Amino acid sequence: MAALLVAVVILIALVSPPEAKAEGNSRVIVLDPGHSWTSITTIDPATNIRDEEYPNHPEIENSFDVAQRLKTMLESAGYTVLMTKTNLHDSVTKRQRVDLADNAHAALAVSIHTSGHTFGVDYGQIFVQRTDGYRVSQSGKKVFFALPDVAATSAAYGQIFQTERRKIEGKEVVVKVNSYSGRGLADGNLAIVQLWSTVPWLLCEGGVPKSDLDRELYAESLFNAIVRCVPIDPQPTLFAPLPRLSCDALTTAIWRAGTRYTYTAATVKAASVKFYLDGVLKRTDYVAPFTWSVTPTKRAVRAIKIVATAANGNTTTQLFSVVCQ
Repeated sequence: MAALLVAVVILIALVSPPEAKAEGNSRVIVLDPGHSWTSITTIDPATNIRDEEYPNHPEIENSFDVAQRLKTMLESAGYTVLMTKTNLHDSVTKRQRVDLADNAHAALAVSIHTSGHTFGVDYGQIFVQRTDGYRVSQSGKKVFFALPDVAATSAAYGQIFQTERRKIEGKEVVVKVNSYSGRGLADGNLAIVQLWSTVPWLLCEGGVPKSDLDRELYAESLFNAIVRCVPIDPQPTLFAPLPRLSCDALTTAIWRAGTRYTYTAATVKAASVKFYLDGVLKRTDYVAPFTWSVTPTKRAVRAIKIVATAANGNTTTQLFSVVCQ
């Protein structure tokens, strides 16, 4: 994340999975951080689909980090959270992931992914269950998702996830149809965990997390979406979006008024400027242009206070919150 410059102015066969339960456990959420620490290849006996798991760094670390943050948020709000991986170095198959969610009759399962490389897509993606979603078995048959009610619920949840992720993450988030062609995996357009499961299951891609802040906002957006999709009593408080201003816009605004401050009717030059971050004095500058560089590294870094003191002792205080993006 760029440093933030702060200054004084601001053929086709249909194979059906087991029947879905009428209702899930309303407080059980399954979080599925993407990928496996070691590579695993199995042939699923129920569908004859090849199940591939593999490591993908740094996505595996980023996804697990986001899932851990989200788990803490959800449990604090009163949900029961089950993780398909309890440790970063766990290696689990997709069938194991699905069995965990289905056996718990989870209200919702969410797979959490990010882009695996710094040059990956930098927008959010959401993939929902759909009745035209399929994967190709070892014998060449297309195995379709055959639970229309679950698909409808998944689609509705996808819209909620899109709204909350756009709001909190502050970037474009799209609901898409996936594609596994040309990736060395079983061909098709639906994630295997979504195909096999009998519970509503969303797969989320977070783009490239550039900082700890991005991972925190990703977790917060998923929290908001889950709370709206699976409401409980009492209703948890949702995270509010942070004010955002691009670094370039902020830098332009900073010196539009130069180094002068207005106190009542008089305009005087500042003699010193103090910069506070979340209530803590970080820098005092006595030479114009009064500047301070800071790189926000976590969501808590948001409140900036600037106190300018004129030569005659008068002071002006300015407060603002900003996310450098």
